[in-house]
Amino acid sequence: MDSTNQTSKAYKTPFLQLNNRLRHFLRRLEVDRAVFFGLLTRIWQICAGPVTAILIATRFTPELQGYYYTFASLLALQIFVELGLGTVIIQFASHEWSKLGFDSSGQIVGDSTALSRLKGIASIA
Repeated sequence: MDSTNQTSKAYKTPFLQLNNRLRHFLRRLEVDRAVFFGLLTRIWQICAGPVTAILIATRFTPELQGYYYTFASLLALQIFVELGLGTVIIQFASHEWSKLGFDSSGQIVGDSTALSRLKGIASIA
């Protein structure tokens, strides 16, 4: 039996037709794979957040709740600090890169001081 014939028959199932319609719709909205999984992550967070809060309130002892919320606050503070740090690193790296470039072999060339600073920034990040 011809494999192309099997493939054409497989696409005639209702589920795959719905899948193709959904893909076409998402492509029209310019939703690619990365955006789709990003949205899926947000949806999961929206669903898991209240469930987690209810489980913590009903299943954790007051002492354990204190530990949980303390560490959650520290993680939130870390995310806030890292958010600003990334912006600063991008700003400094782009400033140093303006004095650099690529040669024909793909090597970074330019001001040696700027290259040294860029390496320092890369080691921090």
